[in-house]
Amino acid sequence: MLAHDFENIVNKYIKRHNLIETGNSVIVALSGGADSVALLAVLTRLGYNCTAAHCDFHLRGDESERDREFAQLTAGNMGATYREIHFDTETYRRQNGVSLEMACRELRYNWFSQLSHESGTGHPIPIAVAHHFDDNVETMFLNLLRGTGPSGLRGMLPKTGRGIIRPFLEISRKDIVDYLRQIGTSYVTDSSNLKNDVLRNRLRNIILPAIYSQFTDGHRGISTTIENMASVEALLNDHLDVCREKFCHTANDNTIHINLKDLVSDSSSPKSLLYELLKDKGINYTQACNAIESWKNSGATGRCFNTPSHEILINRDELVVAPHTCNYNTSISTNNLLGSKLPDGFSARLIKKSEVKFSRDATKIFLSERVINEKAEFTFRHWQHGDRIHPFGMKGSKLLSDIFSDAHISLRQKRAIWVVTVNDKIIWVPGIRTSAHYTIGENDKQVLEISATDLICKI
Repeated sequence: MLAHDFENIVNKYIKRHNLIETGNSVIVALSGGADSVALLAVLTRLGYNCTAAHCDFHLRGDESERDREFAQLTAGNMGATYREIHFDTETYRRQNGVSLEMACRELRYNWFSQLSHESGTGHPIPIAVAHHFDDNVETMFLNLLRGTGPSGLRGMLPKTGRGIIRPFLEISRKDIVDYLRQIGTSYVTDSSNLKNDVLRNRLRNIILPAIYSQFTDGHRGISTTIENMASVEALLNDHLDVCREKFCHTANDNTIHINLKDLVSDSSSPKSLLYELLKDKGINYTQACNAIESWKNSGATGRCFNTPSHEILINRDELVVAPHTCNYNTSISTNNLLGSKLPDGFSARLIKKSEVKFSRDATKIFLSERVINEKAEFTFRHWQHGDRIHPFGMKGSKLLSDIFSDAHISLRQKRAIWVVTVNDKIIWVPGIRTSAHYTIGENDKQVLEISATDLICKI
C-alpha cells in the first residue's frame, strides 16, 4: 500500500465515523512506538492541529527516558505541540489496589481527559489513540477466552463516550510499518512487548501467528466476524430500547423500576435480558440470575444486590435500581449527645420545660432530662428487620415495618429512614413516630429537644 493510499483510507474512516471535524484540533497519544508515530504523522499530514501527549510511567529505566526524548523530538519534527507527564505508577498501583497494567491505563486516560477539557472552548478535544486492526483482533480473542457476548466479540469501537477515537481500526500493523518506511520516519520499540509474560503478548507473538499459519485467510474471516458482531450488537440495542419502554419506568426520585413479573413471563431469556438492561449499572450475569431466581422462588422482597455504583432491590414484583448515595450501615453512638457531632440534619439542645411546643409531624422529640443525667447511650442508625417501637399513647409495641406500610413508605425509603435509640430501645423514628420512653415528668425543669430536618438518609 502506497503512503498516499494509506492516508486516504484513514481520512475516509475518520469522516465515515465522524471522528474529527476537518481542520480541528486533536490530542494524539504518542508513546514513540510505530503505531503512535504513524498516527501523528497521518493526522498532521491531513491538516489537523495536533497535540502530542506522552506519558512517562518510569517503569523501564533508561528505555523510558529514551522514549520520552524520542517522542519530544518527533512531535517537534512533525510540527505538533508537545505535552508530557511523569507518573509514580508503582505508588498509584499500591494505593488503589490495581494491577500495573490497570494503573497505567487509569493514569493515562485520566490525564488525556484533563487535556481534552483544557481547550477553553467548552467542547472537549478528541483524543486519538493508535489501536489498529491487529489490536482489535487481540482484544476480541481476550474477551472470547474470558467469556463474552456480542459487545466483546465486536472488539473496540471507533469512538467512545470518553472522547477516545481510533482512526486505525481498519489498518494492520504491517501497513503501519510499511507506511513509516515509505515516508522515512523512524520509531522506537518497547522491549516489554517482546516478552511473553502477559496473555496479550502471548496471543500476539505465539497464538495468533500459529492460527494464521494454518488459516491463511484468517484475517478476513476475523474481520467479517467483528463486523457481524457490531451489527448484532446494534440490533440487540434496538431490541433493548423496546424492552426498556415495555418493562422499565423511571420514578420521580430517578429510581428505575423494572416489572419482573412481566419481564419473566414475556421473555424467552429473562436472565439475559435483565443482565443486558442493567449491565451499565454494574450488575454481573450471576447477580441477574440470582435476582430472577430469588423472585421466582419466594418473592424475596427486600433482597438487595449491590454493584460498585448501584443498589438493586427486589420489592414485590419489581426491581428498584438506584445509585449508591446512602450508607445503610451508618451507626453513630454517644453518651454525650450535647457534645457530639450528630448526623447531618440533626441537632440537640436543652430547653426550659415551658418552651416545649409539641407538633404532630414528629420532626422533634422532647425527652426527660433524666436521659442526660443518666448518661444514656444514644444511637442514630437505620431501620433493621424486626425493629419494634412502643409508640407514645399506645399500649404495647409495634413493628416498624407495619408502621411504614401504613404510611405507604417505599422499601427503599424504609431502608434509608433514621432510627434513634436510647440504650438500645427505639425512642424515635424522625417524621414518623415517637415512643413512650423518657417522656417529660412533673419534676423535670429542663427538657432535651432533638430536631431533625433530614428525616431519611439522602437517596
